[in-house]
Amino acid sequence: MPSESPARVPGSELFLNRELSWLAFNRRVLEEAQDPGNPLMERVKFLSIVDSNLSEFHEVRVAGLKQQAEAGITTHEPDGKTAAEALEAIDRVAREQVRDLYRCWNEVLQPALEKEGIVFPDPDLLPADQQAWLRGFFHREIFPVLTPIALDPTHPFPFVASGSLNIAALLDTDDPEEPVRLAVVQVPRVLSRVFRAPGGEAGTRTYVFLADVIRWQLPELFTGAKILDHTAFRVTRNSNLYVDEEETENLLIAIEQELRRRRRGDPVRLEVRAPVGERLRQELLEVLDLDARDLVECDGPVNISRLTQLVDLESDDRLKAPRFVAPIHPSLREPAKLFPTIRIRACSPSSRRCTGPARTPRSRARSSRPPRTASRSPCWSS
Repeated sequence: MPSESPARVPGSELFLNRELSWLAFNRRVLEEAQDPGNPLMERVKFLSIVDSNLSEFHEVRVAGLKQQAEAGITTHEPDGKTAAEALEAIDRVAREQVRDLYRCWNEVLQPALEKEGIVFPDPDLLPADQQAWLRGFFHREIFPVLTPIALDPTHPFPFVASGSLNIAALLDTDDPEEPVRLAVVQVPRVLSRVFRAPGGEAGTRTYVFLADVIRWQLPELFTGAKILDHTAFRVTRNSNLYVDEEETENLLIAIEQELRRRRRGDPVRLEVRAPVGERLRQELLEVLDLDARDLVECDGPVNISRLTQLVDLESDDRLKAPRFVAPIHPSLREPAKLFPTIRIRACSPSSRRCTGPARTPRSRARSSRPPRTASRSPCWSS
């Protein structure tokens, strides 16, 4: 039974909400991706970090707040918000960040990459020679590790791991009682999400997203079936750890068990590649037991955090930040002198780490030798 809502905390206007403050930090990371003063590949890297941060934020922070709201907890935090009120504010700010993230990718970074000869065309728009290579690559490397599943009473909806890439499709059937059927293709993590297609125009490097290739070849996976709609989707699950340190006999074993269970937590968010039809959207929400407010439509690849692979594939140093090489202090360049140097520097008169008196020169050792009753510091030994 929900508890009665207590009075708001006095002075709550002086406090910032923890989750909204974190989203403000993530906004600053997004601004680094939008900053034209940063190298292009560094901006791509910042954009992928924004997406990765949002996923982890929903796995832990949002998942915990949803549990509080569902349990009817109406306690006001120091900032004056209950869990339900915080979720409403988070949803508004997070959706705005997602829109700005994909706007940055579609309108800023992709055009900038195209000027440098890096393109991301749809497989349908590739020249015939590149399409032929892509079909061969699909049948050779991708098709053997995919398992398409059409849902029916004997084939229920499979478990979808948190953060994994999946393809959903609506298939037309001849059954009047069930005119459409939901189908799912789970994409193993072993496959690279971004790869380069050889060929193309001179001075151009063509990259394709794995999800686009699989959606392009869906008729090969569902031979003879009419595909009404399809989309790529990703599920974010509750990844909180629930360990009672006082009641647990072996903390290490308890944490290991929780780590194995964390990817099987309850779904908290569903991301789909836009555009997607209403019927397919509702089918996915129903099988995952989510509401419409938990759905996020992405105007681009749902796994945009995997753009870090593009940074690794590209070798043009002009587009990357200069590599930082940490200098080595001259006194530490010879390995044989490493520990003697540390011992001398740690026990020098200017060092505060040595608790005992500083060592004196040999010529003055007799006249300034400490009394026998004085305790010697361990740093005196050589």
